[in-house]
Amino acid sequence: MGADRGANYHNASLPNLFTIIIPLLWPRLAGICKGNCRKNGLLTIGVLLYRGQKYTRGKQKRADYVLFHKATMVATMVAIIEAKDNNHAVGAGMQQAKEYTEILDIRAGSFAYQELVEMAEARIAQMDSLYANSSLPEKPDLDKINQVLIQVRKEFYKSI
Repeated sequence: MGADRGANYHNASLPNLFTIIIPLLWPRLAGICKGNCRKNGLLTIGVLLYRGQKYTRGKQKRADYVLFHKATMVATMVAIIEAKDNNHAVGAGMQQAKEYTEILDIRAGSFAYQELVEMAEARIAQMDSLYANSSLPEKPDLDKINQVLIQVRKEFYKSI
């Protein structure tokens, strides 16, 4: 299926955008990375989450397309394509893109160990501050939740 340069992309679904736009870009992207690309490329396997003696993995981070350079036996990620459908604002994926860029920089060895420790400590301090300044109650108001659920059910059964 060839790419139509005159197509109306505004109402295209995300899978259709992949089949239209990526082929337009592919010759240039594939040339840069000598054809080494994965769709839904895995960036991280998910952090380990411990609870007592048990653990599980957190959510994996995947990009829509990951381009690699295989100059050695180990492939190095060099670019990530993260696409959003037309129902999202243009900037909707910016935070995600920043996270992915940081992951690439860490994997590329762009930071000294001490810098990574400082980055982690800054994030922990930020989380602590957000927690301390949160307006959320310590525990949910179960009575209020039950009242809302009862009201929703009453409204629902009235409508049938």
